[in-house]
Amino acid sequence: MPQPEDFLADFNAYQNAAMAVLNLEAMLRDAIALREQQRGAIVGTMNVRAADVQQASNGNRKVILSSGLGVKSAPTYVTSLAAPTNLRVELNGEAGAPERGRFSSSSEKLARRAFSQATS
Repeated sequence: MPQPEDFLADFNAYQNAAMAVLNLEAMLRDAIALREQQRGAIVGTMNVRAADVQQASNGNRKVILSSGLGVKSAPTYVTSLAAPTNLRVELNGEAGAPERGRFSSSSEKLARRAFSQATS
């Protein structure tokens, strides 16, 4: 059986370690809060700088690049997709998943996806 002095020494060591962890957790929370505050400040500063460069450059790509900032690509627009060809869906009047082999198409995966989206 451990002696009371040994138990007290072990208990004090545990208590000191637990307090050290609590202190470190508090320091970590403070450090994370400071990091988030600084992130907000730097994002604000970068946005102001970007707006100044945009205004001074009048949209000139070379001038913007010479400032050290990047230039976004011109937006690309999605065109309408062509309807799938050779697609046929046979309904059997019952709710639920389609029976295997009920689709006939050169693109069976596309048909299954369209059917599942339509019935969701």
